[in-house]
Amino acid sequence: MIAARGTSDNAARYPQYLWGARNRLLVSLAAPSLYGLYQSPPRLDGALVMGISQSGESPDLLAALSEARKQGRPTLSITNPARFTDGGAG
Repeated sequence: MIAARGTSDNAARYPQYLWGARNRLLVSLAAPSLYGLYQSPPRLDGALVMGISQSGESPDLLAALSEARKQGRPTLSITNPARFTDGGAG
């Protein structure tokens, strides 16, 4: 299962089709509001849960990954690299 929002959700379509076509796996896109707004997360038996996020800080995606870990499922996160500054002029 892949949890993502916005442009990250569009990016999630690539592994959805790739893993479906190459490995014949059923890959679904999560409905993150089930974890937060509705507080009714699905059972994730047998699932790997992947989160894709630009910032890695989206509360609903973090909730989906947290719930996956709570259910004993493996997780994977893909985010943009952190931006570091040295405090000087750049």
